[in-house]
Amino acid sequence: MTRLIETDTPTIGNWAAFDEAMVNQYYQGTFEPTVAIFDWPTEPASLSIGAHEDGDMIRADLAREQDYHVARRYGYGGSVGVYGPAIGLFTLYFDAADRDLTLDGLSRISGEATVETLADYDVDAVYDHIGDVKFVIDDKQYKAVANAPAQLHDTDLWAIAVSVIWGGLPEGLQEVLDEAVRVPPEKFEDKDEDTVTGRMKPLSLQFDRFGDEVTKRQLLDDLIERNLNALLDDPTPPSSVSPESVLAYVDETTPFYESDTWVNKRATSRMCHRWERGDTVGVASYKSRKLIKASLILDETQIQDALITGDFFIRPHPTVTGDGAPRELGDAIVGLDTTDRDALLDAVTGVFEDPAFEMPCVSPADIVETIIHAAKNTMTVEEYLEEHV
Repeated sequence: MTRLIETDTPTIGNWAAFDEAMVNQYYQGTFEPTVAIFDWPTEPASLSIGAHEDGDMIRADLAREQDYHVARRYGYGGSVGVYGPAIGLFTLYFDAADRDLTLDGLSRISGEATVETLADYDVDAVYDHIGDVKFVIDDKQYKAVANAPAQLHDTDLWAIAVSVIWGGLPEGLQEVLDEAVRVPPEKFEDKDEDTVTGRMKPLSLQFDRFGDEVTKRQLLDDLIERNLNALLDDPTPPSSVSPESVLAYVDETTPFYESDTWVNKRATSRMCHRWERGDTVGVASYKSRKLIKASLILDETQIQDALITGDFFIRPHPTVTGDGAPRELGDAIVGLDTTDRDALLDAVTGVFEDPAFEMPCVSPADIVETIIHAAKNTMTVEEYLEEHV
């Protein structure tokens, strides 16, 4: 059986809590394929940063002052997300068993299923690359649907989250983002727009254009059916259930996933607090196909500590208690000299060559380039903390 679970007036922390609830059921041997639908309320709206982003990217206190719930996503990747009625979202959790899945492969399967679904509605869409399905207006591509793959806890439990940019974004949203979110300008180097929301166009407008009466839920149901058929060996129509143990766990743990402890789980400021105020920190972002950020504690040109963050997908995925592959990348370069490009490349390549490692659309050379940029953009720890805390 495939379960269909809908949460009651969810917040962004519910989504992260739900991920961990599925992991718990997997370990307990009670897991069944599950589709979770998050039908976001008008108020309160929710704002999140990606699982691998630097916590210093978001001023959580300012967003909360605007009545936004704030959280770091548990799984997946991506950058800033804003969740309300304009965004339709579901997550499909399934046991991959003996299937040889990759993040890139799972995203492509789901993306192609989405393109086929939109084609049924006469919407011309393309699967761009991991995470993005786009449609074209006036020769410009706009994100219509985003998907985000994850392998949870380095087990056979996989998940794909599919979010639809359905309606108009909340009034005043860009002002909140401008005030509460520090988006590196490098993110927009290869884009026509220079804001998070600039390349988003409500998909419902496309249906209006074709004269079709389509609801957000109807589209979600069609996307769910297509994804189930594409990803499960024996797909069955999902049955609506309300498992008390899952929903109780989500309610109990949501406050943690909306806490500063979780939001700042990976943050340059936290790394800085482990060092003296006069020590040197170097920070820079670099855009390859995905945005990468390196934060380094330096003794002249030698790396003493390192944090690799950004808008990317990666596995092994971090968990509540472990930092996963991003920490492996940071640990690999500690002790190296930032002027020795070959040594840096050898160290990062060693991480990439691990069969369990995957970082789609990013190469070892991209990581090294980010490190070298960071080594050239330095300040004291005190200066960094004064600006970001």
